[in-house]
Amino acid sequence: MSTIAMHQPEPATPEADGGKAARMLPTVGQRVKITGVMDDPDPLPVGLTGTVTAVTEFGHGIVIGAQAQISVDWDNGRTLMLVDTDPYTAL
Repeated sequence: MSTIAMHQPEPATPEADGGKAARMLPTVGQRVKITGVMDDPDPLPVGLTGTVTAVTEFGHGIVIGAQAQISVDWDNGRTLMLVDTDPYTAL
């Protein structure tokens, strides 16, 4: 009996797909930075940083593809929340 080795694809990483792969959520008090153009009519500028004030996890279906909403006090005064599929990184 022979064994056939099957190639398993590498798991997606946030860096490989612009930050949209599954990743650890930031925690309250952690700093985050926008790393790409957001899908929003008035997006936050790339490079903007802010401090996480709340993280709300939810199941599928509320925001397509997203599983969490992240409240941030942005350094420029904006109040736009992130979803976990937005292009950001935790600092």
